[in-house]
This record gives sequence, C-alpha cells and structure tokens, in this order.
Amino acid sequence: MVVLHNITELEIEQTFAWLQTSALRELFMMKSLPSIEQHRDYFKKVLLDNSQKVFAIYIYIR
Repeated sequence: MVVLHNITELEIEQTFAWLQTSALRELFMMKSLPSIEQHRDYFKKVLLDNSQKVFAIYIYIR
C-alpha cells in the first residue's frame, strides 16, 4: 500500500540524512551537499508555496 503524508519535521530530517549519500545527490543533480539550514529553508519555502504540493511517500508492505 502506498500512502501520501504531509511533510513534517521527521521527513525533513530524514531526507537530509539521505542527502549525505553522494549517489543520491547525483540522482537529484545536486552538485554539493546542502547545509541543514539550506535544507530546512528549501522545505519552508516549498511548503508555503500554494502552487506546489509536497508529500512524503510511505510504502507499507504486508
């Protein structure tokens, strides 16, 4: 089952942890590692932008 959740601080912290892996950053075409402040600022801006919808995708396997 796949469920969309609103982004919370937990997802922001988790995605920042994932970005510590250079291979993942390459998939997102990121040239450098963002600081935690840059990462939080990005999500703050996106979450306040009414023209965008951002969700965490959770996959539950039975």
